[in-house]
Amino acid sequence: MLSRPGRTVRTAFADVEFMALSSRKRGASPVGLGDPRRFAQDIERLLAVADLGLADLAFMCDFAEGSRHLEDYICDVLNALRESAGDHTDLLLTTQEACFGHIPGVAGLLKILASLVMLNTRMVAPTANLVRPYRRLPASPVILAPRPLRGTSDPIAMAVGSSGGGDTSSILLRLC
Repeated sequence: MLSRPGRTVRTAFADVEFMALSSRKRGASPVGLGDPRRFAQDIERLLAVADLGLADLAFMCDFAEGSRHLEDYICDVLNALRESAGDHTDLLLTTQEACFGHIPGVAGLLKILASLVMLNTRMVAPTANLVRPYRRLPASPVILAPRPLRGTSDPIAMAVGSSGGGDTSSILLRLC
């Protein structure tokens, strides 16, 4: 882990608070992505620990672009999260994974680094290679051009990842 949750780390461009972390190892499926409701529950608990809701997030870094199976999974996760939390706030989504590929063990770190760059520049980068968003997606993917961050002076990002076997991780980040 980069730092314990709740700790602030000084970097070359800003101080970063790793607000909270959720990680689930080995879901019910040995091959697939696991139960989307479990992942939604983990995200909901993570937000609750930090006393946040979806409206408090400047953006979420991760969703599938191009694989219908993965797109359906993140749609199911977000739908379950919204239903359980009773929160239908618009959520900006982005991912740059198409730029670096899905590199097991490293993709999550690259999502964190991309999120920190976006927080630092106060711009949400467009999703790499995405031209037409999946209509079923219950959120707003950033496409074609960067979007300014919304929210407070200390915006919060959530970087998430899921992988085979049902492993899921989410982390809340804020520049201080």
